[in-house]
Amino acid sequence: MKPKVVSIFSGGGFLDIGFMQDFDIVLAYDTDPKAVKAYTDNIGHHVWCIDVTKTSFKSISGEVDGLIGGPPCQDYSRAGRGAGETGDRGKLVYDYLNKIDELKPKWFLFENVKGLVSKKHIDTFNKLLQEFDNLGYAVDWKVLNAWHYGVAQNRERVFIVGIRKDLNVAFEWPEPIPESERKVLRDVVGDLPALPNNEVKAINEKAIEGYERRYGSNKMGAFSFRVNEWDKPSPTIQGRIFNEGKAFVHPELCEGQYRRFTVRECMRIQSIPDWYNFDDSISLSAQYRIVGNGVPCLLAEKLAKQIVKTMKGDLQ
Repeated sequence: MKPKVVSIFSGGGFLDIGFMQDFDIVLAYDTDPKAVKAYTDNIGHHVWCIDVTKTSFKSISGEVDGLIGGPPCQDYSRAGRGAGETGDRGKLVYDYLNKIDELKPKWFLFENVKGLVSKKHIDTFNKLLQEFDNLGYAVDWKVLNAWHYGVAQNRERVFIVGIRKDLNVAFEWPEPIPESERKVLRDVVGDLPALPNNEVKAINEKAIEGYERRYGSNKMGAFSFRVNEWDKPSPTIQGRIFNEGKAFVHPELCEGQYRRFTVRECMRIQSIPDWYNFDDSISLSAQYRIVGNGVPCLLAEKLAKQIVKTMKGDLQ
């Protein structure tokens, strides 16, 4: 029997997919009905469209092995408002803490944007680590770049793994793969476009001229115009690509015009399996948002397997 896990702030379930091979995801929660529908259609009916902050886990306290999830991160993101813990979404990091206190799992995995460990928010982060410690968990954290773990994308996120102190085991992070073996765009989207969800949106010359006026023709910032290269990883896939696709331009012209990555291409870049599909009732903008807000499945899988090794005492 697989160890049982509860997932919160689950989104479309991409973190969960990475854990499914080794763990039984018994409950999942998210407040976005479109993400919950995608989760239900592709993964299972154990997901609930409920605000987990208004749900108590006390009735199943001690009955599950792990808790996984990444609270919405806009208040700590460079691309967000930067409100931090005073923002409505920024406060959710403490709700995650409350769920650990209620559930009392053997271990937990917490994911968030790199901005949480920036100078602006480091006090919140350190406070969070101290609260985990106060609850009886030995914690370790690290900023991981998904590109170093088999994902064709430069995507840095902070992960915290906590293990109950009474278990007397220490987590060790997975080793990054050699740079020569890391994937690039060609490896994951070079065989497309013959797949569902391969919608194409061209970026016309007028828009390109506008980008160049605002950002400069050579500027390579997170939201500036950028034609990506086949032999390099993608920039960080984000939830705003439907409206902010100028940084996510396909390496090849489509009928003489630049175009943004399609939803399926973004899914490949996020290492989401091809069996995962969106129902036509979910708008294209929502599809981009759900994909961009998720944890790459391959990185999640490597973390899951490392947790398995830790709990079995198989680390070398």
